[in-house]
Amino acid sequence: MIKSQFILICLFLLINFTLLAHDYTFPITIEVIPENPTANDNITIIVSGLTTSNLISVNSNYTIEGNTIFIQVDVYQGGYTVIDFFITENDIGNLPIGNYYVIVNVNYYLNDGLGNWILIGDQTGSFNFNVVIFGFEDENNSPITTGLFQNYPNPFSKKTSIRYALPKPDFVKIQVFNIRGQLIEAIVDKFMQSGSHSVEWNTEDMNSGIYFYKFEANDKVFIKKMIILR
Repeated sequence: MIKSQFILICLFLLINFTLLAHDYTFPITIEVIPENPTANDNITIIVSGLTTSNLISVNSNYTIEGNTIFIQVDVYQGGYTVIDFFITENDIGNLPIGNYYVIVNVNYYLNDGLGNWILIGDQTGSFNFNVVIFGFEDENNSPITTGLFQNYPNPFSKKTSIRYALPKPDFVKIQVFNIRGQLIEAIVDKFMQSGSHSVEWNTEDMNSGIYFYKFEANDKVFIKKMIILR
């Protein structure tokens, strides 16, 4: 009996260590609410991703160093079959005006059946996301930071508007790319005065799908996703 139990334990550990030798890095997505926050908004950052069929718990916390927000997520699971989805919210309150860099680190832990939590694989999931806090609070009601808003509406069918802010005059370039990274159109490519601007993109001849628009001005670069849906 003791010999049989010993053999079973050895087999269990062998299977676990074989699985642990693989890279179990899962995709991570980040959503910022509200989508275009201002200096007076309470900010919520939602982190979501894939985990196993036996999700036990998800813990998260954040720290802020300057304009960088670090989010640590620990996912505790009891199986390897990747079919479920986890979501964790981080309410960080309002933030001063500025460009924020969010870094999310996710650790996936597996219970080895003996009461121990083991970190799966040698890497943890990570995702970088630029959060732009817009503010129009100077005495002339002018933008004091460069930024790009999410297009509206999104998803859309025939046309959408893209808003951006310039605290000082500069040459502005806004380009649209398809999901393969191919340039579709340059919808803005000219010198613009400071202020809040909007440009409309007509998509009647475009196919449904995911597209990206890239904004360059004032030594800043922002990229956002948009969806054509018909």
